[in-house]
Amino acid sequence: MEPKKSQTGAGIRRWLLWISALTILLIMGIVAYRMIVPALLTLGPPHTFSHPAAQLSPDLLASWQKEAKDSGIGDRDELVEFVLRRTAGILHPDFNHTYSLEFKTPRPAHCLEYSHLFGTTFNHLARKLGIEYRAMVVRSNTARFAGQKIPLPGFDNHDWILVVPLVNYVLSSQAFSSDSLYLDPMLYDVFFVSDVEASVIP
Repeated sequence: MEPKKSQTGAGIRRWLLWISALTILLIMGIVAYRMIVPALLTLGPPHTFSHPAAQLSPDLLASWQKEAKDSGIGDRDELVEFVLRRTAGILHPDFNHTYSLEFKTPRPAHCLEYSHLFGTTFNHLARKLGIEYRAMVVRSNTARFAGQKIPLPGFDNHDWILVVPLVNYVLSSQAFSSDSLYLDPMLYDVFFVSDVEASVIP
């Protein structure tokens, strides 16, 4: 009976090794994916900066404010993740619809609408929660993917979000710094990747 126990143990160890190897490969693949997508996207100058100007319905804003409070959000990164998820939950990408900065129910949107909804929501909740960061909308007037012009309506330029410390909130390229977060809410909705710092040419 002893040899059979030994064989069973060896079989379990092999399975554990395979599972460990597959887990490592999966993690490496996810990391590579999250690096490759932003590296292929180029967001070049000139850049223009603006305050987020979305108009959320009172019911929607109150609902998200309650969810944020109940979630115990206490820092910048937790708030970023919360707002990315809520933005992706109410919008879906569409480049052939009537533009609007009013938000009440799920609807189509393009990069400008994604960015203004994220920015307005982030700033409102950051003030309520005492988080000393603010978001601004950045429009990069040169948008390329893998070096090529993106063949989609409205993609001659691209709007995204810069989250900066409140003390550094200035609507200019001076806001580009190592303390800033470079985020693309629409990219997050499509590819589950939000960090576009590697894409931005100051």
